[in-house]
Amino acid sequence: MKTKSPIPLIWDADGSPDSVVSLLYFLQHPGIKVKAATISCGQAVPDVFVRKLSRMFARIDRRDVPFSAGRNKPLFGNNAFPPPWRKGTNTFWGLELPGSGVTPYQGTAVDLLLQTLHRSPIPMHLFISGTQTNLAEALRIDPNIGRKIDSVHIMGGALGVPGNMHSEWSESDNEVSEWNIWVDPLAAQEVFQADVQRHLTPLDATNQVIWTRRDAQDWVDTGTKEGVLAGEILHWFLEDLGMEGFYFWDLLTAVNLTDPQFSRTQEAHIKVLVEPEAEQGRTVVHSDIPRNTTVFLEPDGEKVKSRVLEVLGF
Repeated sequence: MKTKSPIPLIWDADGSPDSVVSLLYFLQHPGIKVKAATISCGQAVPDVFVRKLSRMFARIDRRDVPFSAGRNKPLFGNNAFPPPWRKGTNTFWGLELPGSGVTPYQGTAVDLLLQTLHRSPIPMHLFISGTQTNLAEALRIDPNIGRKIDSVHIMGGALGVPGNMHSEWSESDNEVSEWNIWVDPLAAQEVFQADVQRHLTPLDATNQVIWTRRDAQDWVDTGTKEGVLAGEILHWFLEDLGMEGFYFWDLLTAVNLTDPQFSRTQEAHIKVLVEPEAEQGRTVVHSDIPRNTTVFLEPDGEKVKSRVLEVLGF
């Protein structure tokens, strides 16, 4: 019987703890081939985090994935994550990394994204957690790259639940938006308007899966390089929060890409509020317009967790 070829994937993320774990998950997944890793502005300052990613790849002995940093600011405005969050990400949360790393791609994230898409003999999957800045900029340069994209899987937005900005950072008065969309709402709106197939995992879904210290230890116990590092990151995250369990948004989004059967889906038309007002970055569902996005809802948490543990242990 002929074996199916791995799905070619571009990982585009902002260096948050959960986004890095999603990358480790994809790297270990036998059905995924990570063709490129690009860093967007968000929790990370891309120019800084690219050096940490370089050393992370060296730690897990992966030298086959080209990677590069995108611009340090969004396409629109000056929104940014809280400075303490960015400090943790830019230091890789104090976790152990080798003194030297893998050499990054000699070009920008947008250059790498475009080159990888153009050279692929088949349409590729894009995983985006953080801002959608890199893809939006690539689409501005070459609007025809949509035909080289099989689907875009996005973590972001809040549709039928409150946003997570005020609840996680009391200095923000915005109670309806989600961080990834808010930091660069124009980029998000341009991607939602683009001629590509979109899948969205919003807070409505991620709020339903709690990742615990037990999960972190289970990952470490796999003994794989990726599993051990993923467990260390989740453990740091929960220690930093002082909690036994919390959401790990991007990891659920990654599982929705590889195993969509674990969640219920529905179609929706989504627009993003771009103007710098009280609800900037809000993801609004319009019921009277043709659908433009497949939305993941109601994940089966136990199946999702079992799948992650299985993959990290390969």
